[in-house]
Amino acid sequence: MNEILRTELTTDPLGLGYAAHIASGADSALADMLNEVRESIQIDRLVERSTIKTLFFGTGEMLALKAATSPEAQSAVMYLSDPDYVHVDLTLPVVQGMMAALLLQGVLSQNTVDAIQAMGKRGGSRAEQLGLGAVSHEQIAKALRG
Repeated sequence: MNEILRTELTTDPLGLGYAAHIASGADSALADMLNEVRESIQIDRLVERSTIKTLFFGTGEMLALKAATSPEAQSAVMYLSDPDYVHVDLTLPVVQGMMAALLLQGVLSQNTVDAIQAMGKRGGSRAEQLGLGAVSHEQIAKALRG
């Protein structure tokens, strides 16, 4: 973690303005900058199955999904109906492939696919984006000064 954090702070690849805080020893300000949630940084998140199902009912596409006979449509209906599945991981290749196939088949609209994809993202911090989780001023000090 120290090497990732040190590299981030000394190279500032996103131009967030770490240099002045490094020079003044403002480790807390650096931690705040790294932990700040920004809409420009998108982090993947799980989506509740019921939310997707509600969207499909709202757009009327649940009827089209149930009427479709393709393997992708049948799998989607089974998945959305199974109470054991609470969340959908939109990053999984099988889920991405299923949505692409349903879009291509005309079962889902582009607007619906876009809405689902947006549900699977949230604003995040630079620390999260780097895989660090929240960072403290102590971690900043250790990364910069050992």
